[in-house]
Amino acid sequence: MQIAAAPLSPPAPTASMAPAPAAVPAPPAFTRIFDLPGFASGNTFKIVSGSTANGTGVGGEARLDVLTPTSAKMWIKAGRFGINKQANITVEQISGTRAKITVQEPNQPAHSGEAAIVDVRTGRSEFKGVPGGAVEGVALLQIDAKGRLVLDMEGAAFGQAREGVKLHLILEKKAAIQAGFPTPVA
Repeated sequence: MQIAAAPLSPPAPTASMAPAPAAVPAPPAFTRIFDLPGFASGNTFKIVSGSTANGTGVGGEARLDVLTPTSAKMWIKAGRFGINKQANITVEQISGTRAKITVQEPNQPAHSGEAAIVDVRTGRSEFKGVPGGAVEGVALLQIDAKGRLVLDMEGAAFGQAREGVKLHLILEKKAAIQAGFPTPVA
């Protein structure tokens, strides 16, 4: 008499047989956050046509007080119709993936917070702020096709408006204006 063999079934899975979780790649670590050729500490700027604060055209002036590969500090005075806001904006690298952004206005407490370093290339630095920080959206500092420095900040904290201020400031070196290059638009 023959006994039929029972079909073999796969063994029950065990912890040692479970697939390993997929490795999540770490964000890139940056050794610098600024590479802005042609710009240096001490540069002064005019805020030129096309600049806006919450969609309203603004003018003014700015000064780059500090520019190193790992930090920048800029003084800005911008406004319209005689109503101007002044602020110091400081960006400092605190790790290979994080920066601290601080906005300080005269007679106001400093407002600061951490931001992720999103991208750093020659002529471009991009940061993503966190809720409650000095910048809650994107902060971008880049050189445009005309060689001007452009500062874009979303959710920047200024004065009583601690959220939602959107800046797009086009900064043209004053020396370039005085030398006649590029020719200012009248």
